[in-house]
Amino acid sequence: MNNEKNKKVWLKKCEETLRMGGRSEVTIKNYRYAIIRFLNRYDEKTNISKLTTDDIIKYFKKDFIDKGLSAATYNVNLAAVRFFYLICFERSISKVLLPNSKLRKRFPKIVTKELFLKIINNEDNLEHKCWLLLSFCCGAKDYLKQGKIDIKFVNTIHRILLDSVRANEKEPGKIRNVQNWVGPKGCTIEEAIFVPPIPEEVPILLDNLFQYMNDAYIDPTFINMAISHSQFETIHAYRDGNGRLGRALIPIQLAILTEDEPILFLSEIIELYKPSYYRYLNESRKGNMLGFIKFFLQCIIDQCNNYIAKINRIKQIYNNDMKRISKLNSTAVYRIMPVIMKQVVFTKKEVAEESLVSRNTVSTIIDKLVDMGILVQDSTYAKLSYRYDAIYNVFVGREF
Repeated sequence: MNNEKNKKVWLKKCEETLRMGGRSEVTIKNYRYAIIRFLNRYDEKTNISKLTTDDIIKYFKKDFIDKGLSAATYNVNLAAVRFFYLICFERSISKVLLPNSKLRKRFPKIVTKELFLKIINNEDNLEHKCWLLLSFCCGAKDYLKQGKIDIKFVNTIHRILLDSVRANEKEPGKIRNVQNWVGPKGCTIEEAIFVPPIPEEVPILLDNLFQYMNDAYIDPTFINMAISHSQFETIHAYRDGNGRLGRALIPIQLAILTEDEPILFLSEIIELYKPSYYRYLNESRKGNMLGFIKFFLQCIIDQCNNYIAKINRIKQIYNNDMKRISKLNSTAVYRIMPVIMKQVVFTKKEVAEESLVSRNTVSTIIDKLVDMGILVQDSTYAKLSYRYDAIYNVFVGREF
């Protein structure tokens, strides 16, 4: 029967098995609350061990899919329930028989262009603007119905970038129709370090480049990305913002080629190595592409090491905060914190919907977390929104 005594026995058995398997305390807590959520959907007289696959399908459809919860939340709960039945009843529930979530991971909640521009215009640091743009671009693959980079999409990204930081005279979202050049501020075309192709050639060159950028089979992925970036910067298709746009396209191209989310953002490391970046880029324009490829690959290595350091720091922050919140003496906070960690910037309503904790309880706990300094109010996302400040600062590079 589904009584409190049996629940404690089942949960203890699951937790012990997870620890023996070397699972982290965060994973154990996530599984625990997923199992509790499942058990609490049934009354004490329900024979949990005898629930049919159809019963379990109804649970996941009603509590997750129909409510539009994210794929990440759905998959964690699905894994926990299957684990619960395997450990407690030696019953294997085939994942094939259970419904699949059609939703993508939230990173972050998709916002309108107008709201996005409001958020990005409230951020003064240029590097932070680029990180925010990356978050916005995580919806890029959904926008690209055919899974490819094309002129329409690139023009859209260029317009977003320049709308947020430049004046309209730079013609955001439009291919240049004038000759431009690269060199010291105020230099003439004769004094330029580099003169890009004439404007009449740009559309043809871009079309050729995009064909190469979308082809995962011509060259190894990272080699393709290095050559593509060099060529895009060489074409210099816009009157302004070519460098920023070229760096924004790096994670998007990787997402296209690997059929994954945009995750590799090199702007941070390129900014750190700016003199070397321009030197190797100019060398590539003279035919030394190998030198630029080696430099680009080293940037990828260094950026990934930076990501690893950030991930470790995020784990440290989260684990320390989980210890701090223990003094709240609330079981609901352990259902709320994983949602806050996943969303980073959120409203109370979003947390309540995702955690299935009542709105009043969520409101009380969030207010306490603000008092503890774990959360701060953030009106740039929504009128009544909050931010997991320490985690956010790691994401946008303020702590590194």
